[in-house]
Formats: sequence, C-alpha cells, structure tokens
Amino acid sequence: MIVVVVPSSSVLIVALMMQVLTSAVANSFPVASLSRLSQQQQHHQHQHQQYNKDDNNLQKKQRRRWALPLSSEQQRQQPGEENTPQPEKTATMTDSAFVAAAAVSDVSDNDDSFDLKTPPPSSSSSFDCYDPNYFPKQTEEILFLQNIVVDNFLFQDFAAKYDDDKYHYEKNRKMKKGEIDEKVNNNTTNALSGIIGSFERYTYKNRGTVLCEQGDMINTDYLYVIANGTCSVSIDGKRLPHPYGSMGVGSMIGDLALLYGDCRAATVRCDTKTVTVYRLHRSDFYYHLDANNREITNSTATAATTAASNINIGKEIQKQVKEIDGVIDEISGVKKKYDGSIIRQYRPQRSWLWRRWRGTILQHAWKPAVANMVVSTIFIMTLRLVASERIFHAPITWPIGEIPDANHPLILRMKGLYKLWGYTMSITTFVLTFFLSQAYALWRNIYTCGRKIQGRLNDVSLVLACSVERNKNGEYTDRGLLLLNDVAMSCRLCHAFSWAGFVKRYQILLSPRGLSRMLSRGVMNRSQYENLVSIEPSACGTQHASLMWILARIFQGMREGIISSDPATRSLFINKICDLRGTFGSVGDTLDGRIPIVYAHFVQLIVDIFLVLAPFALYCELGFWSIPAVGILNIFYSGMLDLSKILLDPLDNDNFYKDSAVNMDVGVLIRESNAGSNRWMTGLEKLPFKYSK
Repeated sequence: MIVVVVPSSSVLIVALMMQVLTSAVANSFPVASLSRLSQQQQHHQHQHQQYNKDDNNLQKKQRRRWALPLSSEQQRQQPGEENTPQPEKTATMTDSAFVAAAAVSDVSDNDDSFDLKTPPPSSSSSFDCYDPNYFPKQTEEILFLQNIVVDNFLFQDFAAKYDDDKYHYEKNRKMKKGEIDEKVNNNTTNALSGIIGSFERYTYKNRGTVLCEQGDMINTDYLYVIANGTCSVSIDGKRLPHPYGSMGVGSMIGDLALLYGDCRAATVRCDTKTVTVYRLHRSDFYYHLDANNREITNSTATAATTAASNINIGKEIQKQVKEIDGVIDEISGVKKKYDGSIIRQYRPQRSWLWRRWRGTILQHAWKPAVANMVVSTIFIMTLRLVASERIFHAPITWPIGEIPDANHPLILRMKGLYKLWGYTMSITTFVLTFFLSQAYALWRNIYTCGRKIQGRLNDVSLVLACSVERNKNGEYTDRGLLLLNDVAMSCRLCHAFSWAGFVKRYQILLSPRGLSRMLSRGVMNRSQYENLVSIEPSACGTQHASLMWILARIFQGMREGIISSDPATRSLFINKICDLRGTFGSVGDTLDGRIPIVYAHFVQLIVDIFLVLAPFALYCELGFWSIPAVGILNIFYSGMLDLSKILLDPLDNDNFYKDSAVNMDVGVLIRESNAGSNRWMTGLEKLPFKYSK
C-alpha cells in the first residue's frame, strides 16, 4: 500500500481556493441551487461535446428549449438553402453561459408553477453571460427591419420605450444611400437597435422549399421576416384563400411559435424561385426582452420583480394575440362556426328536430322550469301535510293524482287567485308574442343589411372588372390589374373593419396590436397600415378611411384613363359607395336603438309575475298535475322571452345565450365578400370574344 503524504500548507492553499471559488459563484447564483447548477453545467457540457458527432436534426431535439442558438456552421441546411455570406459574430458557449442556461432550464423543467408557454423567469444574471448574435447590416437593411419591428405587436414594447431610437429612425429615413447612423447601428445597449442587429439574413433558392411545417414542434426556434419573394400558406394541406394564403415582403412568419413555444400552426413554402428572409432566434429575442424589461423596471428592482414583469408581459401579449388570431382565422375561413353557414341549418324531419339539444331553447329554459316545478312541489306538500288542518281545519281527502274537491274550503279560497292568473295569461301572451315578432324583425333587418352590403361590394368589383383597361389581346393591362387589386384589398378591409365596429369580439382588430397583426399576416399592406395608424380614431374610423380609399382609387383610375370617366360611370360608382355607407350606418343605428329599456323591463316583469303565480294558481284546478303544467308553461313563456332576447342580439355581443343557433356568424359575410372581391376579376380575366377598343 502506498501512502501519499500531502503537506499541510498545500491543504491550506487548496481549502482557501475552494472557499474563494464558492464565494464567487454564490455572488451570481443562490447558494441553495449551487449543486443543482453544477449538475446542469455538466449535462450541458456533455451535450455540447455531442454536437459534432450527431445528426443536425438530432442536435435540435437534444437542445434544451432555452439553450443558446447554434452557430452559422451548425445551423440546419435544407436542400436549396443558402446562408448569405456576410460578417457575423457567432455566439460562443462559455462555461458561465452554460451555467446561466442551466439556471433558466432548471426553472422551466422543475418549477410546476411556471407556464412553459411563457418566457423563462429572468434575473440579473440569467442572460448577462450570454452573448447574443449580432449581424452587421447596411442602411437599407436597418431601415427595412425598423419598419417591420416598430409596427409589429411583438416588438412594440421595445419601440415605445426608446424615444431616442425613434428619433434616429426618423432621421435614418432621410439619410442618403450608404450612410449609417452610428448610434442606431452600433449602440447594442439600445433594445430596438440591439434586436435588429440579431436578425440574420438567409436565402432559400428553390421554389417549394418549406420554411415551417404545420405541427412541427422541433424546428420552432426562428421567426422569419420576408425581405424578397413570396410564400404560400396552407393549413391541413389546403392553401388559404387570397389574401390570407400569400405572404409577401414585410410579412412575418413564425411569431406565434416564438411567442407560445407551440408547434407550427401552418405550413409555409417558398412561392417564388428565391426567397430572402431575416430570421431571429428565440434565445436572442428573450435576451433582448429581458434586457428591455430590466431597464423599464428600474435599477433597484429585484430579480423576482423583473421575472414577474417578464411573465406578465408575455402572458398579456399571448392573450391578445390569441384573441386577434382567432378573429382573423374566422374571417379567413380557418375556423367556421356553423360548418360555413351564417346560421345553424336545420332539417325538416320531425325525428331530427326532436333529437336536437345543443343550441335550442330547451338547453337554456329547462333550468327555470325545474326551479318552478320544485316550488310547486314544495307548495303542494306543505298544503297536504300542514296548512289544510292547522289553517282551514279541513284535511285534504282526495288522493295524489286526482283533481281537488271544488267544495273544499282551501280550493274555494284559491279560485280568486286562479281567475287573476287567467287574466294575466291573456295579457302576457299578447305582449310576449308581439315582443317576439319585433325581435325577429330586427334580426331579419340586420341579416338583410349584411347581405345588401355584400351585394354593393360585389357590384363595385363587377362593374370595375368589366370597365377596366385591357390590351389588344383582351387581357388586363398591368396598371388595370393593379387598380383591380387595390380596390379589392380596400373592399376587404372596409368590410372587415365595418363589422369590427359592430361585433364586440371583432373590435380587437381596431386596436394597435390588431392592426399590426393584420399587417404581419398580409391582410393589409404597409402603406395602408401607416395611413390607418396616422389617423386619429376620433376624427375618422378605420372603416370610413378604407371606404374612401375605394372611391378615391377609382377616381384616380379615371384620371389616368384606366377606366372610363364619363358621367354615367362616375355616377354609378358614387351611388354604390354612398349606398354602401348608408347601409353600414343603418346597421349601427338599428343596433343602437334595438329596444327601449322600458319596453324590455315591462315584458320581463309581466312574464316573471305570470310564471311565479302559476304554481299557486293552478293547484285548485289541476292538483298534483300542476307540477308538470308549471314546467311546460315555463318552457313556453320563458323560452319565448329568451328567444326574443337572442333575436335582439343577432351579433352575440351580449353573450346572453351560450352556443345559440340563432346568432349570425359574421365571419361568413366577410369570407364571402373576400371571395367576391377576386371572383369578378378572375372570371373576366380573358374574354370569350374578340376585344375591340
């Protein structure tokens, strides 16, 4: 056996070094988690050693969700993809960075109270050791990305905080080609310019190359901004209708996966031979978000305060974006309420109708019916067991199920109540049926106005397609096609914005984040977006502005000679647009004055009194059978009143009746008019006869 003798001085030196090392680490991370972080560090170091041995796809599966992005050499190269050569600063995974990443991953994996779909909790040291990607850019690239970033919902918190960056952004727009504003380009402490610097230019060189695939939960690390080319969008193998199925320059792809950490919601493919994008990695985004929030909170804020701020902001954005996307999915056809119909359709067969429950009056009216039947039961049992002998000194002798004795003292005294209830029945029936007819008339009026609006929009598109300029072959000229597309997009926006002013759940489209989301999804172009956000809402609504775009663009086409400018044509378009404005106005006027509160209060009062008296008034005539009679009366009268209330809310703004089959699916109206904006233009693209000017 060999005995090794260590000098006591060496032991003392080693102990001192260990103490210093322990203190240094404790200053950056809590002591309680030191051993846990050490294990995480070894785990990440082991993963890092495997990067050069395993397949690239397997690498992405093994990386932790908040791990650092791969370098350019490690990034997955699909066939036909090419990383545009340019100077870059590649993130390096130092030991301290491994510890920081491990701390974040440890919270995400082991803390049950933390929502994995929100950004990871941050502390003053979580990202301090992380060196974000930075890619130098030319002035044109900076300006392009600034235009996208400051208008997008994900980055509005960055832009709002830095007024100085906005000043330089405005200054940059006036700079000459080749000049670079030093502060915006180099000041990486500025969150807005810092996050712009983390976007990497990337080029796809084959048509049909997949940028992201629906349902993919692995390759969700990147957000893309299209810089050149177009892409197609499909869900469940079907391309979405125009304009939702195409994404062009300035459109953003993958923002939901970046925000939620969920799988890809749609498949996006290159629709042109080459597509150039700028892409941002998840880790870079959350690094800059963390830095931005720490600046906002203040220098004395604790790590817990900053973490809570990050989570709250992330959840707020997620909630709003989910609501906005839900509305856009409705108007684009991704989601359909009644299988594509404006209301739930029915079949005339008796057996089919009897089997319905969901969306019927019975689904809602059975609760008050049962409650009133319980009251009737308690009343009858009380009479039989207590009241008849103690109050009237005449026991009830007739058995349960038989009609009460008309000469019994109790029955004689209840005859007057029965007659009073009979009078209220006549009044209630008349008032309620008239109220129901008025409610249906309002519902029908809103439906008719909705279809009329569709008709006027289709009229404009039809007449324009027939009168626009053509070449000698009978095909649209380039400027004629541009006019048709401009008017079609304005028609779609006008229709969507107008209904957003009436439908409560659609109103979020009119918010700054709603407009920004519509821009990023290609529903509107950048010039339209900038025009809308520059308009004061109190001065002119978005629906009014987009309506005026239609007529103004037509008049411009007349001045340019694209369409005829004769008085008859001009008068036709003016009448159609003015009729459209008037119909939209009538929808709002009808909804505002749908029913006076005094009328609704009176009807509710008389129906409730009639139904409350029923259990007591019917006993003298029906006895035990008054219990089911009360239930039937409640279903009829209470059901008629509820049906009237539903009809008075055709757009489901009051959320009175859950899953009603009467409320209209306004998304159908918008989808059908969207299809109509392209139908006439496409149908008359070529003429079946020889064209002559």
